[in-house]
Amino acid sequence: MHRLVCLVVVSSLALLAPSPAVAKERAFTARAKSGSEKDKATAIKHVLSKAVDLILKEEGLFDKVQGKPREALIAECESLLTRARFKERRGRWRYSARLDLELVRKKVLAAAKKVTGLKGLKFTATIELIGRKAGSETDTLRALVRTALGKALARSGHVLLEGDPKKAPANALRITIRLGIKFEPSPPKTPMASAYKGRYRLTGTTYQVYDPAADAVRIRGRMRSESSKTELEDSNEQGLAEPNVRKNTPLDVVEGDYAEHVGTWLARLIVKQLRALPAPSVAYQVRLKGFSEEEVLELHEALEAMKSVSEFKEVGKVGAFQVAKMKIAGEGRKVVEAALLEAGLKAKVSTAGNTVIVTK
Repeated sequence: MHRLVCLVVVSSLALLAPSPAVAKERAFTARAKSGSEKDKATAIKHVLSKAVDLILKEEGLFDKVQGKPREALIAECESLLTRARFKERRGRWRYSARLDLELVRKKVLAAAKKVTGLKGLKFTATIELIGRKAGSETDTLRALVRTALGKALARSGHVLLEGDPKKAPANALRITIRLGIKFEPSPPKTPMASAYKGRYRLTGTTYQVYDPAADAVRIRGRMRSESSKTELEDSNEQGLAEPNVRKNTPLDVVEGDYAEHVGTWLARLIVKQLRALPAPSVAYQVRLKGFSEEEVLELHEALEAMKSVSEFKEVGKVGAFQVAKMKIAGEGRKVVEAALLEAGLKAKVSTAGNTVIVTK
């Protein structure tokens, strides 16, 4: 269930309205010193800055897209503003407008790709529901979480693969989620009980991402909920909301919305934390063909001097190739190409799995 985020929620209507899921469109406001066109333009820029920075932070890209790229991104998003109003009330001017956050996200990711060379990742997911018996209801809830997780990863430029994680490609990161969603009835004979059946909250919810290529767990985390938050749009990294279930609302409706909400936030946290990590070191084999002994030495020295290379070891000649093994943080091909440039050498570079083949 989805609805637009409102600037003001009237308390009497809140008792009747269903619990919202993650809002796609959001209202933003900014005050202006006067009604001049200059002050209006400043307010518009402030509104756009709020929206762009919100998505940059969600995607873990805030520190990576700054300066001129950020300014250009803000200007580009101006065409996305809808329902714009610039009004004066009681001597104060205010600009307000709505933005489709997913359209903003697309522009943010496109800008980040230009700046950082951002690449999409492949994921698999295993989801365990804590304290749930096997059955159709559990399967449905798991499917809702998985679908929301996949959609949110896709919005960030990634792919959630179907099928058995153990049969997935070696470069696919494996997400494991242990999810506890618990319904707590309202205490009897209390004001809460007169309006609400109870609330949903998280219990024992954890996640981790394992990288098969590096044979290492990249991130581990715990997701919590906070009783002080009852509207889903109030969820943040520190804690998700705990939505109340009103008397006239079926439990499964709110539970389904909550499962989708949790799946979306899991994807956001995973993407943000992965982007904050340094690139993992992966074992590579570099094969050189057609180089003189002096050129091989120069390239090896360039590789050993690079901060992204560790555990460098010369294997020697294997057939027509001079072979070396090493661990590389980042994409092996790009690192080797950078080393060739540093050594002043020209060659054709290709890859086969974790083998980089360099031919003159």
